[in-house]
Amino acid sequence: MNNLNLKDTSEKLLDTFIKAGNVAKEISKKGVKVTYKADKTPVTDADIEVDKLLKAEIENLTPNIPIISEETVNFNIENKHRTFWLVDPIDGTRDFINKRDEYTLNAGLIIDLKPAIGIVYAPEKDRLFFSYGKGLAFEINNGKQVILT
Repeated sequence: MNNLNLKDTSEKLLDTFIKAGNVAKEISKKGVKVTYKADKTPVTDADIEVDKLLKAEIENLTPNIPIISEETVNFNIENKHRTFWLVDPIDGTRDFINKRDEYTLNAGLIIDLKPAIGIVYAPEKDRLFFSYGKGLAFEINNGKQVILT
């Protein structure tokens, strides 16, 4: 864990988020298939596809760090990991289903129970936010990177 470069890891995930956002938009155009989880919240085929894409790249970059995803988590098992990825492939699934632009794709790396990396992408607004440390927050808005303070 000590040799993990947070800057490189976060930046290597940005293209995957953009690709996953394009997948979500394409599924939205074709028509979303909705099912319901045990807790009666909706999940779409886009949630599942985005989840697969994000998790595959995260596993590729950090194979020894477990991933907890909203779409595949087992709520009957307590998380005892102090370091893990937390993924919500589409936050705002109802907005996504209703073709609103308020949904986001999200991942965060938690190291020793503290946030280390955060990535949030709003595909419909072409806005991608990421951070990999205190004072190191950025936005890519329509292809232009901005340092956030």
